[in-house]
Amino acid sequence: MKQLVLASAAAALITGLAACGDMGSAPGSNTTAKQKQIRIRNRPHEELLALPDNLRRVGLIRAIRQTGNRCPKRVEPNPVYQGDYRGMALWTARCDNNKQYAVFIAPNEDVQVRRCEDMSRLGLPACRPLPEARPDPPRPRARPKAG
Repeated sequence: MKQLVLASAAAALITGLAACGDMGSAPGSNTTAKQKQIRIRNRPHEELLALPDNLRRVGLIRAIRQTGNRCPKRVEPNPVYQGDYRGMALWTARCDNNKQYAVFIAPNEDVQVRRCEDMSRLGLPACRPLPEARPDPPRPRARPKAG
């Protein structure tokens, strides 16, 4: 009788676990059960997003230059946040030499920059076309000193 009770309990346990789906799958394996996505906060991206446009462009030009790419004078207005790619924020920016770059910003402040023309060859998402650059607002002229 004791063996029958144990066998019934084991069968119930196995049936219950089977109903839960594949709970022992390794991370990254294909499963049919819905998986919860965990999103890590990306503070460097949030800070860049909060900046006014002119300072955001300064941050992006620094990232482009520090990774050995050429951006002669400035990043044109209207850099675009394209979304996330593998846990990194993806921005696109065009320099005044008409080269367009993808800037990946990781939550740990690592930055990777790729030329947009190389993205498909590298298996990365294509850069979206950037909107037409709107000119910077005119700077106020200095008033001549009264004298």
